[in-house]
Amino acid sequence: LARGAVYGEKDLVHLSPRPLQAFKRGATLVIPFDARGSSLKLSSGTAPTGFQVAGADGKWNWASTASLKGDTVFLTTSVAAPTQVRHAWANQPIMNLWSAAGLPATPFQIALASGPVAVEPRPEAFSSRPAGVVGFLRLGETGAHDLLGRRSFVPDR
Repeated sequence: LARGAVYGEKDLVHLSPRPLQAFKRGATLVIPFDARGSSLKLSSGTAPTGFQVAGADGKWNWASTASLKGDTVFLTTSVAAPTQVRHAWANQPIMNLWSAAGLPATPFQIALASGPVAVEPRPEAFSSRPAGVVGFLRLGETGAHDLLGRRSFVPDR
């Protein structure tokens, strides 16, 4: 992370995969990811883990099934009218979605859009969030400091 974000090295993947959006297609929830210069893979098992779905009541339930095709995760759920999806949203999450570069997918909570929205992956600032993302758990939220405690990097807000 430091080599890419702080020192500006360009020849390595230093950012974790993140969702571009989430939407419902029929009975399936679709979550395309920006793998940030890599591709998605599972570190174990045959299906992605760590996905939860909530409806308007705000009660979270584990996704019934999950599959990975390319850089897109497909979920089914028992929630009648889902409104949000989250991934790895815990202190010690059990999840297996990683980039081929060896970085875990970013924990996130995102509202479901009514349908797919045209989104182009773009080089972004360290702290940017895709549209509709409620929050990220990530390193550097308050900035980085050098050995003397001076602030050496402050993310955009």
